Amino acid sequence: MATNLVSQIMDYLTPDIISKIAGYFGLERSSAQKVISASVPALLAGLVGLSSKPEGARQLSSVLSQQPSGMLDNLRSFSGGSQQQTLMENGASLLSSLFGGGGFNSLAGVIGKFAGIGEGTSKSMLGLLGPLVLGGVAQQQRQSGLDADGLSSFLASQKDNIASAMPSGFSSLLSGTGLLDRLGDTWRSGTAAVSEAARSGTTAASAASSNWLPWALGLLALAGLGWWLTSQTGNRVAQQPSTTITETGQSLVVGGVNVAGQVTAAINAMRSALQGVRDTNSAQAAVPRLRQAAVNLDNASGLANQLPASGRNALASRVAAEIPALDRDFTTAMARPEIAEVLRPEIDSLRTKLNALSRG
Repeated sequence: MATNLVSQIMDYLTPDIISKIAGYFGLERSSAQKVISASVPALLAGLVGLSSKPEGARQLSSVLSQQPSGMLDNLRSFSGGSQQQTLMENGASLLSSLFGGGGFNSLAGVIGKFAGIGEGTSKSMLGLLGPLVLGGVAQQQRQSGLDADGLSSFLASQKDNIASAMPSGFSSLLSGTGLLDRLGDTWRSGTAAVSEAARSGTTAASAASSNWLPWALGLLALAGLGWWLTSQTGNRVAQQPSTTITETGQSLVVGGVNVAGQVTAAINAMRSALQGVRDTNSAQAAVPRLRQAAVNLDNASGLANQLPASGRNALASRVAAEIPALDRDFTTAMARPEIAEVLRPEIDSLRTKLNALSRG
């Protein structure tokens, strides 16, 4: 059976893992799913383009040879801790080096627009998914003993699979980034095929409307089985509801993004980063994580401005309630002067952002 690289990679992104990712970034599960369904084929399209040139194929082959053999399994234990934060940062840096900073930023912007999330969150999620995609390609490279030319040929053979996996409406957004250029007309025909299948499906459904009941009962049974299996999973994560309601009954969801959840995720990331600070070296290691938390707060602030006044007030109350404990964490982390010198600029910035959110 011919290899379908997209399917192999997507198999690692189980519903449980998607729920964990959504919870970490403070997203609705449907928004996280949209990011993932767009990111995997988009990243592979970028790798096809990169490997189509000899120097690009050699660069990619070298990068893949350095990927740990267990890279694909790292996502199975996703917990949102410091290990995953480092993975995201390294992944974003690696994608920037492969696609260029401009290409990576353009891709993040398009995916953010498609999924209705902030660009900072989109970059972080690409940083998480990038190593997974590279790990999948690296696995094929090792198993088949591919050199740079063989790698280029293998990726070129995946064009149809990549085009078919592009979500409806995403290809037109992505076409402006140049990532689809090396797929030629394949991505267009793939999109057309999907549209034609949808039209045919609608016609068939209309013709067979009298037979809907057995299918509906079957789908209900499958849904019940899926719920039961999920409820039996020992390591499950609480699902984000489709609409998140505060104690005052106000919705804090904008464009599918749980704003309160995003703020909570940023606060948890701050605390996690500060807990590991023991000396100047660990303080310096915490700086990128604190900066990412600041980016996430900025994204949340932008979304909060789209909430009604009652929603902004509810969010402000939540943030205000967290500030005293965070101030203690900040003070404890900066108890030693040499550590304070490293952390103070980041913590001052975070305090400013948190105070602004607390004022609604």
